[in-house]
Amino acid sequence: MMFLRAIPVVILGAVLTGCSLAPSYERPDVGADVAAYTAPTVEVSAATIESDIGAPQAWWRDFGSPELEALVDEAFAANPDLTAAAARVLETRAQFGGQRFNQLPSAEIGGTVARSKRNLAGFGIPRTILSTQWDVATQVAWEPDFWSRLSNTRKGAWAAFLASEANRHAVRQGLAADVVRTWLEVKQLEEQRDLGARTLATYRHNEAIVLERYAAGVRPSLDVHLARQNVSAADAAQAQRELDLANARRGLELLLGRYPAATVSIGTTSLADLPALPPIPVGLPSDLLERRPDVVAAEMNLIGAHAREGAARAELFPRLTISGSAGWSTPDEAQLFKDTTSVWSLVGNLAMPLLNRGARKAAVGAAEAQREQVRAAYVGTVLRAFRDVETALDTDHAQRERRDALQAGVRHAQRALEVAEDRYDQGLDPYLQVLDAQRRLLQTQSDLLRTEQGWRAARVNLIQALGGTWDESNDEQPADELVSAMQ
Repeated sequence: MMFLRAIPVVILGAVLTGCSLAPSYERPDVGADVAAYTAPTVEVSAATIESDIGAPQAWWRDFGSPELEALVDEAFAANPDLTAAAARVLETRAQFGGQRFNQLPSAEIGGTVARSKRNLAGFGIPRTILSTQWDVATQVAWEPDFWSRLSNTRKGAWAAFLASEANRHAVRQGLAADVVRTWLEVKQLEEQRDLGARTLATYRHNEAIVLERYAAGVRPSLDVHLARQNVSAADAAQAQRELDLANARRGLELLLGRYPAATVSIGTTSLADLPALPPIPVGLPSDLLERRPDVVAAEMNLIGAHAREGAARAELFPRLTISGSAGWSTPDEAQLFKDTTSVWSLVGNLAMPLLNRGARKAAVGAAEAQREQVRAAYVGTVLRAFRDVETALDTDHAQRERRDALQAGVRHAQRALEVAEDRYDQGLDPYLQVLDAQRRLLQTQSDLLRTEQGWRAARVNLIQALGGTWDESNDEQPADELVSAMQ
């Protein structure tokens, strides 16, 4: 039909005359040297940074614990926050799909049958007329995107989808890090509890020896009270350790999507027996920060704000809508679909805002302000990302040095306790010396456990801050195409 043959010509003209009113996108300058941060460690060769440092998206395997791997997999499958993030991705993808189809012509086909009755009275003689009308038609409507209002709206929806996907990766990455950190905390608290149990057994053994010597008249009653106070304090500390351990287990179970019953199993490998952490290379590549999902999401939000501003500006210009219909209309069913009953129409409607132009200008101003807000949020996200990297590097370095010092301190504290007990047995020193040596050893051993956990948790923080391990490749992201389209 003539109407259908005319549509491609109109489409071609609209495509040739379309233009975008969105501001050109340029990544904001955050005012920082992205290549400046380095690891405060000795430089290592490239051969040292092997591929088994961490498989992409599975760096937790470096801890050498099958139990930990199973816990992370369980969290990915059942954590409610990650489930909600995945649902938000589906929502934004559906919204993008709706915006994409808005650029295409809409078409509907339908038919109607109308039966009517009219009563006529002429010359005093009543008369009834019955009539039937058969209509079958296809309705087509299309808006040429002269000012890229529809395409910018589509780009904004696509940016929102990419941002939601990046946020899902951020939740996933953060969930894995939280599981590993909490797993380390539970393991540390279990070892603290075991250390406290051994210490309590030692204190009770010492109490029995002191009571025996007091009964023999060798030691004063002061030693008895001091020994019993030591046992009481150890009992109280052990009760607190059990409470802390139960709370940490419940926190881990909550991450797993389980009922928090404080019964989760984490394996028997001690912190000291976990695989050694690999060294951090000097001069980490600056593009690692671009993999951070929160930074990607912030940039996608900024690109979307540019697109939405372009769509708002397009509302100030005329909008052309082309609509038409083609079909058949006849009062005789037998004549339906015959050339003699075919009808068609083609209508072009051009509308430009006049009285409500001020409201649309205000909408443009609001879109500009929103873009500036999102831009500031992006800069803040990037700066916080650099802060996280620098803090994680400093913490990793400090915790490693502290652990080395505490390991030496434990050896000296054990030797000091041996000397104090020997001098007490010989009657050369009071029992206070033994108590002080025991306290120092327990405190140093406890600090060493916390530092071992803190060092490994700092490495988790560094991996999270970098958006992955430093040996992972930075493949081109789907967002790159969108960035290019907005420039």
